[in-house]
Amino acid sequence: QGMTGLNQMEITDLKNKLSAHESRLNRLFSTVDEIQVDNSALKMKVNQVVVEKENEANAELIRLNARIETKFDDKFNALQKKFEETAAVMMIGYKDLKRQMLDETNTFSQSVISEQNKLSTKIDKADAKIVRLDGEVNRLEVNALVEKTEKNELIKNLKAELLQLNAGVETKCDDRVITLQKRFEETTAVNMVGYKDLETHISDQMNNFSQSLISEQNKLSTKIDKADAKIVKLDVEAKKLDGFSRIIEELITTIDCKDPTPDHGTVNTTATTYGTVVKVSCNHGYVLSGTNIITCKVDSSWSESATCIPYDCEDPTPDHGTVNTTVTTYGTVVKISCNHGYVLSGENIIECNADSDWSASATCNPYDCGDPTPDHGTVNTTVTTYGTVVQISCNHGYVLSGENIIKCNVDSDWSASATCNPYDCGDPTPDHGTVNTTVTTYGTVDKISCNNGYVLSGENIIKCNAESDWSASATCNLYDCGDPTPDHGTVNTTVTTYGTVVKISCNNGYVLSGENIIKCNADSDWSASATCNLYDSAGRQFIFGIPETSYTTDYIKLYIASKHVSKVYITAPGIGFNQTITTLANTSTAVVLPGSLVTTTGLSNKAVYVEANQTISIYVMVRDFYSSDGFLLLPISADAREFVVASYEPYYYTLPSEFLIIALEDSTLIDIQLITSDGPVIIGGQSYSSGQNVSLKMSRMQTYLVQHEHDLTGTHITSSKPVSVVSGVTCANVPQYAVGCDFLVEQMLPVSFWQREYVCAKLKSRGINRLRILSSVDGTSVNIGATHIKLNKGEFYEYVHSNDVATPIESNFPVLVLQYAEGRDHDSKLGDPSMITIPSLNGQEAEYFYETATPLAYHYVSITIRTDQANGLHIDGSTVSRVDELKTTINTTEFSVIRLILRVSAGTTMTDHETRFKFQAFPMNVHDQRLYIKYDATLCDTSDVTSSHRCDQRPQILFVLP
Repeated sequence: QGMTGLNQMEITDLKNKLSAHESRLNRLFSTVDEIQVDNSALKMKVNQVVVEKENEANAELIRLNARIETKFDDKFNALQKKFEETAAVMMIGYKDLKRQMLDETNTFSQSVISEQNKLSTKIDKADAKIVRLDGEVNRLEVNALVEKTEKNELIKNLKAELLQLNAGVETKCDDRVITLQKRFEETTAVNMVGYKDLETHISDQMNNFSQSLISEQNKLSTKIDKADAKIVKLDVEAKKLDGFSRIIEELITTIDCKDPTPDHGTVNTTATTYGTVVKVSCNHGYVLSGTNIITCKVDSSWSESATCIPYDCEDPTPDHGTVNTTVTTYGTVVKISCNHGYVLSGENIIECNADSDWSASATCNPYDCGDPTPDHGTVNTTVTTYGTVVQISCNHGYVLSGENIIKCNVDSDWSASATCNPYDCGDPTPDHGTVNTTVTTYGTVDKISCNNGYVLSGENIIKCNAESDWSASATCNLYDCGDPTPDHGTVNTTVTTYGTVVKISCNNGYVLSGENIIKCNADSDWSASATCNLYDSAGRQFIFGIPETSYTTDYIKLYIASKHVSKVYITAPGIGFNQTITTLANTSTAVVLPGSLVTTTGLSNKAVYVEANQTISIYVMVRDFYSSDGFLLLPISADAREFVVASYEPYYYTLPSEFLIIALEDSTLIDIQLITSDGPVIIGGQSYSSGQNVSLKMSRMQTYLVQHEHDLTGTHITSSKPVSVVSGVTCANVPQYAVGCDFLVEQMLPVSFWQREYVCAKLKSRGINRLRILSSVDGTSVNIGATHIKLNKGEFYEYVHSNDVATPIESNFPVLVLQYAEGRDHDSKLGDPSMITIPSLNGQEAEYFYETATPLAYHYVSITIRTDQANGLHIDGSTVSRVDELKTTINTTEFSVIRLILRVSAGTTMTDHETRFKFQAFPMNVHDQRLYIKYDATLCDTSDVTSSHRCDQRPQILFVLP
């Protein structure tokens, strides 16, 4: 029965093993199914990969084709653009060459025409030059044709190169496509080989597995057969054997429970057979789980299970921290980290010991940002750790800079900085001032000082208060130099304080004496004084020239006068003339100049320069065989940059009107706008119409004379540097066809000297009063008595009347007024024509001293004065007679013109006013009238004249001495 039970147990065991083999076989079949499924999925994946690779290859091929096409298009466009630009440059060069040839041809044609007009003797040479230039033009045209042919060949070569490049690009593109296609086919072939290898590998594995499965089944059947045979054999043996003890012993010796030694433990014996008793122990750091005494049982198993498990140190994770593992058993090494805003206190690496304790302790404490209390401030809490919110306040007199609410951040820094700064009152330094310290905060005491030229207004000691204000205000104000505007002048600014730079200008008719640029100094005074005085014919430096006269010049005389003994230097470097003289006081001295100083048309070097060590007056007299005239010189200080010419219609075309420009400095640029009554003006062989401009450049002491057979009145002259202008007519009848031709000449007043108010009376002993009013700007309105006219730039109006009245002249813009004496046969009065510049009402002085020569008839003086002051006039100490008095009104003020006969002999005369009231006075001779502002002179030298008509009935010199 025991034997049967044992066999039954073995059979059961064999059945169990058979069942296990069946389970394994089922798992193998399942694995085969899974492999087949995986094989199908792998095939699908391989197919998908192949499709994806094909798509990627196609996409790459398309992109490559697009890039090649783009590069090809870009290259083609660039070459086409380069070709077009090259062609355009070639065309421009050809056009420029052609234009240059045309310009050179035009320039040459003009030069040929000019040469033909000037010098007919050079026509043959000009023709030869034309032939040479034509040859040059032909050569240039041939060169241009050759160049054009070369450029066309270049264009052709560029096109061929472009086509060749295009073919090369297409070839490279085709090669690239073939290469990509070949690479795709190779990739596809490789993929197919891989797929076939995989399929072969899977098939081989399936075959191997089937063979293994068959082999295993065969082995299992064999084993089952052997088991059945053994069972039969055992039954046979059991029957044969008489005793079972021996059988049991044999069976017992075959029972083995195997090694029971647990991991991390030991046993006290190596025996593992049936009935063996084993004692189990655990290694250091491990504890036994189960029974430590176990026995090997008949079923080949131990009576109890025994394992050695490590000691557990429990979770070491600190508050507000983390560990890198959940294992807490013996030998485990843990790394501890703290949460954001916390810092580790202790070791961050700990190990579980054999005594189930961690090697060290670790805690996570919040970060501490430190005390945030600013100097001169407070906070609302003493806590300074992570997450703490603090409110900051500043003490009295201090202001918070930064945030007043701050928070302790995870990086142990406060979220913002905050400081308590003393209140800043700002920089108290006034403009143009200084302070004794740069500190401007609460409690600071400053001392304020002002810069040179400035004065303090307010407190000089100030303190910065708790409310960030200074205790007082303080400013540094400029010293004020007062208004520097001179009488009859203007300034360019109304500012008059320290450092101001002022430019002073004088009104029309006034000349600046002193500096025109002045500055307000630190002592509240202007750097210089400046006054605007009436322009004066007296001075120390003069420059002038002599225009052409009607006949052969006999001589030129200068009459020089002064109140003082004067040393005078006279030079005309263009003709090598130099002379120094000494003049006596209160009289005139005559100096004869060479007749070669008379200028001719165009440029010449015939200017005369006069310089004296005292203030002098100069009258220039030019005497011809039949005609004489003169003019009072203006000093260099009266020379300016804008003039309008005054002349008259010439008696005959060979006796032209004229004007002479005299340059004071080198590199003087002149612009002349010609105005003529008729016909073109010929200058340097070139014809100019009225309204055209002539430009030239002059050097110091050069003269430039322009003549015309018709009237040049109104011609406008401007210059880059000061010049003087003398104008007139070589011989004129006034009016044009009246008998009595005479040389007319005056030095022109610059436009800046013109005025708006004049009073003019008829010349004594003449029947007609003939005036010309000239304008320099458009829109000039002029009232001449009851006559109202309008003038534009360069226009003039000739006013003629026979009434013996004082004529008032008023205008909205400054004008120039000239008075013309008529020929003796026109008004049946003695005397020939003359041209006189009329002084304005501003040309006044309180005292006049003049000299008269022996006349052919008598001298007289014409005085213009405010009527209510006429009784204060004296002449040589006696009250002036008012028998010959004419009156008129300007701007509600009444003026008188008093004409007073002086004498019939030579001598000197003083005219003045008892209260120093200013008036006008100019002397004349009844035969011929000469005047210039308040300083006038006329003369007729009779010392070497045998007949009276040669003297031309000209009066002798009259002077107003400075």
